[in-house]
Amino acid sequence: LAAFYRLGDALIAAERLPDFFRRAVADLAKVVPYDRLSLHFPSGLQSKLYDELSRLPFAGPVHAVEERVLNSGHEVVWQSAAEISPDQAWGEFECGFSVPLRAGGVTVGVLTLARKRQPYLVAAELSTARTYADLFGIALANADHALVREREQQALRELEIAASMQNDLLPLPATAEQAGWRAVVRRRMARTVAGDYVDFCPMPDGGLLLAMVDVMGKGMSAALFAGMVRTALRMLADTGVPLARMIDDLNGILCRQTGELTLFATCALVYITPAHDRALIVNAGHCPILWLGPGLRGPSREFAPSGPPLGLYRALHYTVEEQPLAPGDQLVMVTDGLYEWGALSDFTGGWTRLVNLLKSHHTEGGEAMWEAIQRRIHDALPDETDPRDDQTMLVWERRA
Repeated sequence: LAAFYRLGDALIAAERLPDFFRRAVADLAKVVPYDRLSLHFPSGLQSKLYDELSRLPFAGPVHAVEERVLNSGHEVVWQSAAEISPDQAWGEFECGFSVPLRAGGVTVGVLTLARKRQPYLVAAELSTARTYADLFGIALANADHALVREREQQALRELEIAASMQNDLLPLPATAEQAGWRAVVRRRMARTVAGDYVDFCPMPDGGLLLAMVDVMGKGMSAALFAGMVRTALRMLADTGVPLARMIDDLNGILCRQTGELTLFATCALVYITPAHDRALIVNAGHCPILWLGPGLRGPSREFAPSGPPLGLYRALHYTVEEQPLAPGDQLVMVTDGLYEWGALSDFTGGWTRLVNLLKSHHTEGGEAMWEAIQRRIHDALPDETDPRDDQTMLVWERRA
């Protein structure tokens, strides 16, 4: 009983789990004499904890008897060398005891102790060893869960920081209306911070640049990379370089900045001329840009990628396409979160479904198009409160 209380005090007082095990094993030797003791810690523990425990002098690998205990969940007692002789690690010990370390009904390790010569382990010694094993299991599970909680809290803090960075570095442009055009921007964010970035900015010559970017990955890295894309794109736009050179230069900048990190971003850019009569369009690995003519049965056109995403291959040249614009024409730019969801998450089925929906509501304006999409998603996935991926849309419309 005194050993039990000392063990409990040691568990509370120990700052590190290895220190607790060192003290506990020394105490166990005083009440249950042994010639050899081994504690097997499974590799399924958190790596930091496993690395610390595996360096203890009494930490041992899985031998035949430990494997029996792990597989059955039951203790093993032997009272002669013949009973244990198939196990080369313990064959020289005439008596011993191997017991699982358990917590919450789960085996989290094995304690094995043995004597080279009899006397046999008596009932009181076996009971004491079981008590130690129970507390060892509790200590292991508690330390492992603490590391899991710490990692989850750290991930949550990083997610909060990334969300704040996304709001600061990638602000969502407000719906804008100026002489000759109107732009509607909508975004629905996923649980995890992604790298969707949408923007429209004036050009030095009086034209307008529309941008839709989707950065690879989630969390902090995606937010940082998206911020890098936005900064580089804004700097290039301020210089007023032609669209073809802008996309090539942006790709070169990202390739140099990311090096061997294999980060990339899909990007769609549209330059609207000062007279609003033409759109120059370039697509780097992004989903198609959609042009819709006036009326429910009006013409339409899709602008597919002319090259891979940005940041992967240097010295690329992307093709710029041109689309005449008339009053009532719309340009629609989206990210894949708006069509890759539900059962039809492939590009063909999802994209076709989205285009048909946009065409049936485009005469009502960008807000109505967005609401129609969200209703369709909610009807298909009523229990999904947050999207699996960011959903972003920009609708630019030429007015009379």
